[in-house]
Amino acid sequence: MQYTRFPLKARGGALLAGAAPATAAQAGDEADLVPVEVAPVRLKAIPTILMLSIVIPIIINLGGLALTPSRMVLVLTIIPVFFFWMTGKAGRIRVADIMVVGCASWTVIALLAVEGFARFQYAGVVAIEMLGPYLIARCYIRGEADYAALIRFLRWIAIFLAPAAMIEALTTKRPYVMLLDPFFHVFGKAPYEFRLGMSRAQVVFEHPILYGVYVATFCAPVYMVARAQGRSPLKSLIYVFPVLAATFFSLSAGAFLGLILQIMFITWAFMFRKVASRWLILLALVALAYVVVSLLSNRTPFEVFISYLTFNSSTSYMRVLIFTFGMENVWAKPLFGMGLGTWVRPSWMYSSSVDNFWLVMAMRYGIPGFVFIALAFFFVFVTMMRAKLASAAAGLYRNGHVFSLIGLAIALCTVHLWTATFVFMMFMLGAGLWVADAPQSAAKDGKLGGGLGSNRSTGGVSAGSRGSGQSHRPVSRSSSETRGAG
Repeated sequence: MQYTRFPLKARGGALLAGAAPATAAQAGDEADLVPVEVAPVRLKAIPTILMLSIVIPIIINLGGLALTPSRMVLVLTIIPVFFFWMTGKAGRIRVADIMVVGCASWTVIALLAVEGFARFQYAGVVAIEMLGPYLIARCYIRGEADYAALIRFLRWIAIFLAPAAMIEALTTKRPYVMLLDPFFHVFGKAPYEFRLGMSRAQVVFEHPILYGVYVATFCAPVYMVARAQGRSPLKSLIYVFPVLAATFFSLSAGAFLGLILQIMFITWAFMFRKVASRWLILLALVALAYVVVSLLSNRTPFEVFISYLTFNSSTSYMRVLIFTFGMENVWAKPLFGMGLGTWVRPSWMYSSSVDNFWLVMAMRYGIPGFVFIALAFFFVFVTMMRAKLASAAAGLYRNGHVFSLIGLAIALCTVHLWTATFVFMMFMLGAGLWVADAPQSAAKDGKLGGGLGSNRSTGGVSAGSRGSGQSHRPVSRSSSETRGAG
C-alpha cells in the first residue's frame, strides 16, 4: 500500500501564517505541489493502544477507583513518557509543555486545598489524565510520518464508529456496548433525546456530545492528510465523508460547531491561498463582527453567539444563565475554586451540569487552573504557526491540526469534556508540536534549505519524515517533475 505526498517548489511560502518564513523548505500553495509516492508507516504502539483505549466503553472498579481503559494505559506510561520528555526525547521543552505541567500540578494543589487529602487519589488521576496523553503525543508523534499515521488511524476509527452511530440514531440500540455488556460494566445510556426524528448517538462514550466533539475533531486533519497524499479537493472531501457521517448522528450543536468552523477555515485557506495576509484579514473581520454585534444588539456578543449554537431557544437561555451564575462562583473562590462540590445557583436551576469546559476549569480549580490550560492552547497555536516547516506536507498537516484545535477550543464554550474525551483533547493538544522540531532534525541531517524537490538522493522524502525514525520507499519521477519540484 502506498500513498502520495507533495514535494515543494522552490518559491514556497507559509500556508498558515501568511508571510514566507526564512527557510526555503516551507509549504507552498497547493497548486505548486507535485505528488511523490512514498510507503506509509504504521502508528507507533503506545499511541495506538491509547487511541484504542479511548473507544472501549468499559469501567473497572479497583479499590473504589473507576478505571477506564485509557486511565490504565496512562497510569502504566506516565513515568516513562515523563522521563523521555525531561531528557529531551520529545525535542526541546516548550512553553506549552510548561503550561500543561503547571495545569496538572495546580489541579492537584487546588483539589487538595479544597477537598483535603481524602481526594488525593482522584486528584492524581485528574493530573495523569491531563499530563499523560499530552506527553505521549509529544514523545511519539515526532514527524510527518508519525502524524500522517495517526490521522489515518483516526479515520479508520470514524469508519468503525459511523455505522454504530447510525444504528443507534435510528433504533436507540448501541451495538458495540451490547457486545461488551455481558462481560463488563459499560457506560449507561444517556437520557433519550430525539432530534430531527432520531435518537442522539453516543456510541461508545458517556454522552452524545462527547462522542460528537470527539469525531468532529478529525475533520480538518483528515482532509489535509488526503490533500498531502495527492487527492483533489473533491476527492479529499469524499475521503472525509466517514468523519462527517459519524459526527452527524451525534446531533450535537457543539460537535456541529467545531465541524463547521474547520470547514470554514479550510474554505478560507483555499479561496484566499494567494493572499499573504489572509489570516490577519480573517481576525480583523471577526473583531469587526464582534464590535457590530455589540453596537446593534441589546444582548452581549456571548449571548448572541450562544443563541445560534443550540437546537432550541430554551437551551441557549439556560447556557447564558449557567455562565452568569458560574462566573459568580468563580469570583467567590478565585484561587483554588470550589473543588468537586455543587456550585451555587438559584433553586429553580435544577440541573447542576455546566456545558462549558473553560468555565468548569475556572469554577473547579480557580482562575489559575483556567489560565494554565488556556495558555497551553495559546502557546501550542503560537509555536505551530511560527514553526519553520521542513516540507510542504508539514504545512498541510500543520494547517489541518491548527484548524482542528481552534474548532475544538470554540466548541468547548458549549460543552464540558471528561474521561476519554478529555484524554483525547490533551493528546491532540500535544500531537502537532512536532512541526516545530522537524526542521531542527532536518538541519542536523544537512537536508534543510533545499526543499523536498532538491533532496534527490532520497527521492523527495522530507527531512521531517526522516526525523520520525520511519523509512519510506519513494518511486522515480520524470525529469519535468524533478525540475518543477526543485
